[in-house]
Amino acid sequence: MHGTQDTLICSNVSWYKKVIGSSKVPQSLGDMEDLKRAIAPSSHRLPLVAEVILFENNEYVADDVVKMKVSSLQKLYAVSKHQFILKLSGKLAPNLATLNDKILFAFGLLSREEPVLVELSYERMKLMAGLPESCFLHPRIYPSLKYFIRLGDEEHSQSEIRALLNVLKEFAGIKVVVSISIQKPWPNLMPLLNMLRKEYLVLVRLIEITLERSPSVMVESVKRAVDRRRQEETDMKATMTPVKSAVMMRKKKKPKKESPEEFHPLQLPSDSSDEDDNDDEESTIGQTMQPKFDFGPMEFSALDPFELITHLREISLGELDEDDFHPVSVSTVLEPFLELVGIGKFVIRPSSNCGFAACFFSTESLSSVSASKYIDFYKFNEQMKPLLPTIRQKGIGFFTARSIKKAIKVSAKQKLPDLVGYMADSSKASIVNEFIEKLQFLVIHNHMDVASLDMSRRCDCSVVTLDNNCLISSCTGCL
Repeated sequence: MHGTQDTLICSNVSWYKKVIGSSKVPQSLGDMEDLKRAIAPSSHRLPLVAEVILFENNEYVADDVVKMKVSSLQKLYAVSKHQFILKLSGKLAPNLATLNDKILFAFGLLSREEPVLVELSYERMKLMAGLPESCFLHPRIYPSLKYFIRLGDEEHSQSEIRALLNVLKEFAGIKVVVSISIQKPWPNLMPLLNMLRKEYLVLVRLIEITLERSPSVMVESVKRAVDRRRQEETDMKATMTPVKSAVMMRKKKKPKKESPEEFHPLQLPSDSSDEDDNDDEESTIGQTMQPKFDFGPMEFSALDPFELITHLREISLGELDEDDFHPVSVSTVLEPFLELVGIGKFVIRPSSNCGFAACFFSTESLSSVSASKYIDFYKFNEQMKPLLPTIRQKGIGFFTARSIKKAIKVSAKQKLPDLVGYMADSSKASIVNEFIEKLQFLVIHNHMDVASLDMSRRCDCSVVTLDNNCLISSCTGCL
């Protein structure tokens, strides 16, 4: 199925409609000249994460270049007084001590307490954590592990990740992002997910699963799709010519209708009582003229995130399902609350198809329970949208707080405590902070690779990198 705003193939129509329905209405364009204004960065379109690559083309990026990029990002966000997460990528950096110095240099350029994510592979992360002056000793610098898991390697991968997390948890107050890249056939991730959600509840804040395809798979997919199209066209021409000629000969013997109906590929059979002997034959012709492409699982123009969600439902025996995952764009309504509890003023407004997140919370009596079991996030999103302009301009006052309480009550699936009252009451700060500390997020990243480039999604990518003073979608940065 193809969406009107973003290109995505999805195997579940009703779920996909929910996703599209929760997204914002695209801005209308009066003329071609309006396109630049529509996609230009603004306070309403700022990405959540800005990436700066520290090692590329087999050499470290010069300090003056790093300084220029960080300074440009700060100027971009200064106007709206928003913050961003600075993601520093080491890629294949060979000398971890040098990379560590580069990270600390970039960190020293920040002036608004922006958090920093350091994305590294398992081996480099382990070496970085073992340095005497490791960057992870500093507050607001957090490790982001990048790890690829294939079917059959689950047990070994879990063992390595456990060993790394045991090293990282020695750093006081640290939080970790675990980013797992997978491709079909899907590996069984449940033992790993259970370990991260239960054993490392406070340490691991975000678990990201990225759907990927290797270059060889993408090339093979395109080749197979092209070959199949050519074969279908050849078969169609071979079977169409004699049938069409025979029907046209019979049509000449009949009087012409006053209002002939034109064939349309989506036209349904007519219920009219005025039947024609050739209706069935013409319908057969029309259907034959439409090539039927029976695509295999690796011939789609985009990856299907719902297919992975179905896999997670099966291997979790129903503990995780499609109702737990919502577009990350729904998090837009949570922006005011992040500022209210002191986390920061961030912009979370990606395309509705960029990622799908499940939120888990824990209390004294509950362990890693999906928040969607207690609140309907789609309904909460609709209730909160009208309140956001007032909240952004004036903050949360008495009457706005009452409206938020009503929105929570309307969206609640079960009776909930006064969440707004807890957040506004300074005496409850320790309870709120403990609750937030135990929040975890599982995100399925609907990665855009070379075969599934989507220009409209790129304009609202939640992770961007700076190149030649232009913001580029990090998801397709290789282009």
